[in-house]
Amino acid sequence: MIWVVKLGGSLMRQAVLITWLRALRQGGGRIVIVPGGGVYANRIRAVQRAQQHSDTTAHGLALNAMRRYGALLARQGAGLKQIATPGALRQVLRRKQVPLWSPVKMTPAWTDLPRNWSISADSLALRLATQLGAACLLLIKRPQPAQRTPADLVDAYFPGLWAAQEYHPPVYWLGAHDHALLRRALRSNAPPPGQRLVL
Repeated sequence: MIWVVKLGGSLMRQAVLITWLRALRQGGGRIVIVPGGGVYANRIRAVQRAQQHSDTTAHGLALNAMRRYGALLARQGAGLKQIATPGALRQVLRRKQVPLWSPVKMTPAWTDLPRNWSISADSLALRLATQLGAACLLLIKRPQPAQRTPADLVDAYFPGLWAAQEYHPPVYWLGAHDHALLRRALRSNAPPPGQRLVL
């Protein structure tokens, strides 16, 4: 069964990112990575404030930020392949490699989702996990001090989206230094690691 893994943009400038990628490559054939927006998305927010772009415009730029982060990750080693369509995703999984999902081609069809900052890579990863019938969604991110509850770890749209779907993939959170938990789970074919979020 597929595990969808949202790799938070907060790890972009962290040395531990390389360790995470090594662990995730052990899941070739079953792991699908959804990159966050990272510093690219932060820059888009700043530009929007300065130039008064619409939320729809900013949302489109944020999707491209996820694509750019994915392209950066794809350069970090063999076995990581950036893809944008379901067919390409399945091909990479069949080769026992790890697809890095770019949202730019699939998300235009998800017309029920908002085009604003209430939604982030978290909710897009959830929708992808649902569409793939994934066994789980793992959120790898470094929590901020104000994030004290499970709902605080995800974007504002995420809880409602999870509740509204017919299929509810279990969601787990892993902190920035929990890569050993994932590595052990993949080696032993164990259940998904991390703290399960109750939404």
